[in-house]
Amino acid sequence: GARDVAAPLYAVARQRYLPFTVVVPVVPEHRERLSSVLPWTAAMAVVSGHAHAFVCREFTCQAPVSTPEALAAQLS
Repeated sequence: GARDVAAPLYAVARQRYLPFTVVVPVVPEHRERLSSVLPWTAAMAVVSGHAHAFVCREFTCQAPVSTPEALAAQLS
């Protein structure tokens, strides 16, 4: 499922000490309902069915990444 596809990205986030981090899984089947509660998730588009991570700080999100290496770079 979606969790399996995203497992490498979750692993990168778990390897770091990020005390004020919130991980919000945005999966297609819950996207509409989630965006009604968290409106900013509506702009987080999924491309090609791959898992993507959006790193956001101070109300601004960086470009989405789909590889563990790119996510590690954004979290550094």
